[in-house]
This record gives sequence, C-alpha cells and structure tokens, in this order.
Amino acid sequence: MKKRDVPSSGKRGTTVSFQSRYGQCERTDTPSTKPRTYAQICSQTKFGAASARWNYLTNDQRAAWRAYAKNVRSHPQGGQSGPLTGQVLFTAINRNQAALGLPPYDFPPERPDFPPLPVTGFTISQNGGRVALTLALSQPPAGHILIFASRPYNEGRDYCDKFLYIGPIPPPSAGQSNFTAQYLEFHRKPWPGSRVILRVVQQINGWRGLPHRIEAILPRLRPPSPRRLLQIATGSLR
Repeated sequence: MKKRDVPSSGKRGTTVSFQSRYGQCERTDTPSTKPRTYAQICSQTKFGAASARWNYLTNDQRAAWRAYAKNVRSHPQGGQSGPLTGQVLFTAINRNQAALGLPPYDFPPERPDFPPLPVTGFTISQNGGRVALTLALSQPPAGHILIFASRPYNEGRDYCDKFLYIGPIPPPSAGQSNFTAQYLEFHRKPWPGSRVILRVVQQINGWRGLPHRIEAILPRLRPPSPRRLLQIATGSLR
C-alpha cells in the first residue's frame, strides 16, 4: 500500500516500510511459509560465520577495523546514511570473500579505485533449441565480476526488483564469457521474445563497486502476425 510519509525502511512491529517504484509503501509483515533454499542457507551461514569471527580477533585488529570504518558510509536508506561500525565493515568484507571461497581478512584491506567495468555487452542467442547467455568483455577483469540475474520477463517489461546472485562470470574466451549453465541453475530457460536483466558488480579485495545494469532480449523466430497481435490484445487467443 502506498503511503504519504517521510522516507523509511525496515520493520516496525507488524508493519514493514519500503521504497518501491511507486514511492513510499507499507505492508503487513507475513512470515514466509516456503522452506529456505539451499542458496539462502549457504548465504546466511557464510554471513553468520563472518559475523561470529569478529569475536576471535585481537584488540588491535578490532581497533583497526573500527578506525577504518569511520571513513566508510552506509548505503543511503530513506535519504540517510552514516559511518559504519567496525564489526559491520568486517562482516561485509569477509562475507564477500566467503561468497567466492577466498580467505578472510584480519585487518581492513584498502578500498580500491575500481577501474571501468570491462563488460561491454550482453546477448541471448538460440541455436537448434539451445539457448546461450553471453557477456562480452573488452579486457580481462581486474578482480571478480559477480552476476545478479532476473528471471525471464516478457519483452515489454523493463522493471525488476528481484535479482538472484548466480555467481562470478566464468573465465572469458576470446572476449566472451558464457554463463548459461549458471543461469539455468536458478531460472527457467528464456523463450523467444523474453527479456533478461542483469546487475554486474566488480569485487576487489572484498570490496564491491556499484552495480551496473545490462539487459538482453532473445530474438523471436519470426514476428507475430497482425491477427495474432489482435487476438492477444482482445484476449481471444486460443
């Protein structure tokens, strides 16, 4: 439900406030009855392990994280942001490391200057009924590039607020990285005329850059006839 109010986010009692494409909204908190997926369990386990590891650092190590975190601000929520705590920064960096199977940091790594994203294109193609999702790269990445992908949508839709993390891009060959197998582990196969939206993010030393949106449409085998378009529009399609 849309609501005229100051920007807010999060849960308060049984009410959840959030920002949508329509503005400030609220909904009643309804616990999910669906069991957690394997990917969700793995992600939550890695987050919990990274957070718990904070208690096993030395005082000097914790002091270093707290000092460094004073210069790192949170992502804006409701138009507000502030400096992170040492534990929040430690958990975020080492959760990102764990997501790629990399060793944790005991001291805060320097925040990198992210180079321009080398991803220059995204295509979905079909050959003999087999679909291929491919990213084009201008050069080998400086760090890791992570893919967050939407499910296939109808071609006319360009809004997406649910992206699933499907993993880092596979090693490119001749400037092309094929991630079809990773995508199909999480989403259904795109159909002719469907749109897939990606968010690609660079990760270097546990730090993540800003997400970059890129999308592609699987071309139709042939355009629909005017009669078929009329049937779709009037709901008389059989």
